[in-house]
Amino acid sequence: MTSIEVKRLIDELDSVDFREFWWGSPLLARAARARSPEVVRALLVRHHCLENKRADSCHVIREAIKRNDGTELPTLWEVIAAVSDPDSLPAEIDDHYSLPWSAAYVLGEIGGRPALGKVTGKLELPDPGWQYLFVRIAMHLLVRYAHVMNPEEPEVEGVDVHTGRAFRRLMREAAPDLYERTMLRRRQENELFVPVDPGLLPDLIRNISAIDDSILPCDRNQLSTLVRMLPRD
Repeated sequence: MTSIEVKRLIDELDSVDFREFWWGSPLLARAARARSPEVVRALLVRHHCLENKRADSCHVIREAIKRNDGTELPTLWEVIAAVSDPDSLPAEIDDHYSLPWSAAYVLGEIGGRPALGKVTGKLELPDPGWQYLFVRIAMHLLVRYAHVMNPEEPEVEGVDVHTGRAFRRLMREAAPDLYERTMLRRRQENELFVPVDPGLLPDLIRNISAIDDSILPCDRNQLSTLVRMLPRD
């Protein structure tokens, strides 16, 4: 893709309505093929501005980021590394235009084994601002691993037209087409959540234990439990 084509694509990503982000979107297909850090950054901004991060619209943007940037997601780490004042990171956590926090969320959601290995080393940084961000990426990855290891059977909700009572049914029986798409989404978003190197765990536990309680996103014991649940090679 030429520089002119990349610029045109970024302009489209910046300006289109969010309803353009859907399954099979030609725009996102082009973004996934672009192999451009600038396109990844544009996707990050649009993703961070969408409120419901569990919606399919956010999933297809994350998938385009992964296909564009590769499984190591180097552009996301570069976005974070470009932060000049890590002390400002805690105050920016709810800023919808904060690229570092957008990158952090996507890393936690889809980064899997490569991201967990990378963030384990980053947790050694002594600056509280960096620790605040990196321990939240680690927590996000650990929670995602727990969900991947214990998947729930997809269900759909309905209402009995005769009684008015709500009911739940297995999605694979009630809505086979929706079930197929749901399972495709799981395969895509869980692609990188494979068993980890057992040698990583002592480093991860040690680095988390060195972080002050005031910086942790949850109880220290909860983090330790999630680490112990990680699947190993």
